[in-house]
Amino acid sequence: QIASCLMGVRRTIEIIERFSLETVRAAMVQVFAASEEVERKIINVIPDGVYEAQGWVDNDFQTGEAFLVKVKVTVKDSDLDIDTTGSSKQRQGNTNCGYPQTVAACRLAYNFLINPTEGVTGGSFRPLKINVEKGSVFDAEEPAACLQYGTHTMLLVDLIIKSLAEAIPNRVAAGLPGDAWNVIIIGNDTHSKEMYVYGEATAGGWGASVYGDGASAVIHSAAGDFCNIPVETLENRYPIKILRYALGRDSEGAGRNRGGLNVERDYEIMDDEARLSLWFERTVTPQWGLFGGKSGATPSVEVFYPDGSKENLLKVDHLPVPRGTRINVCTGGGGGYGFPWERAADKVLEDLVHGYVSLEKAASEYIVFINADTMKLDEKKTLLERAKVNKNLERG
Repeated sequence: QIASCLMGVRRTIEIIERFSLETVRAAMVQVFAASEEVERKIINVIPDGVYEAQGWVDNDFQTGEAFLVKVKVTVKDSDLDIDTTGSSKQRQGNTNCGYPQTVAACRLAYNFLINPTEGVTGGSFRPLKINVEKGSVFDAEEPAACLQYGTHTMLLVDLIIKSLAEAIPNRVAAGLPGDAWNVIIIGNDTHSKEMYVYGEATAGGWGASVYGDGASAVIHSAAGDFCNIPVETLENRYPIKILRYALGRDSEGAGRNRGGLNVERDYEIMDDEARLSLWFERTVTPQWGLFGGKSGATPSVEVFYPDGSKENLLKVDHLPVPRGTRINVCTGGGGGYGFPWERAADKVLEDLVHGYVSLEKAASEYIVFINADTMKLDEKKTLLERAKVNKNLERG
């Protein structure tokens, strides 16, 4: 990062020496103005109005209470205002952030919706205004704890997108991977006698859109620099065994375009004195569907101890886990877009063949009937039952 900054300084000086400071400044003014003009033209197409959405964070790890995240988006001509008034006051736990993090989250959502294919310049966010209450989770005051600031800011990003779904249905996606689903295991390696720290953000399912299915097994948008550690590398570096690593069947939010699948991962502790920390979110407000689409699967963690006992956990700090403990992790699935029974039957069959969807879900949610023995589509029954669903929908 330091080398990149130094290189940036060097190249900037070279440009100034070549063209003069006045010319460079004039060019910046023109570039910023051009970016602003493009973005204002896009916002102008959005119908004027006030658009709202809200959701709940599971808890702040100090109390078991869910807390509210609320957003109001106002579009007027070529201006777009985001207001988080009404969201929870700052929390006792560590799910708070300062104003700059909230600005970053709002800008991320804005960029997703308005002009995601072009680079960001100093003029990109001129049409955007942000209003945040002082003392809330989005502008906390000292000494508020802010370690898990991604929890509510990522929900905010999703809610901004959701709020504008009716106004710009072709620009939005259903519920996104709104959490990092962190798994952290620390201990002292029995063989090397050295302390180790294993930490990883676990991937989940992306929301579907009008253009297609959501991607499976992806890191959420605020953790784009996190990576998927290969199983072989993980097992070589740490006294941890991976028993299973797979996409979760039926974890997608059903829809005309389905959400992405979650990740299921099973760990076994191979160390005598390990400790486990978890941060898993989005069970109270799962990754929602849009326009008749279903929500994706909610995350879960099961811890199986060598003595036969078991615990269901989502958030825990430095929990002792002896050798032989198994930790079964399931992340969240992406939301679906459009009514599930509008999905092409051959796509449902393909998902079934790949193991993404079960026969039961194909029949109950997608209204697609497949012979379990031949794996052939029953077209007649599928058309008949889908016609009944559409008729009931028209009556209702």
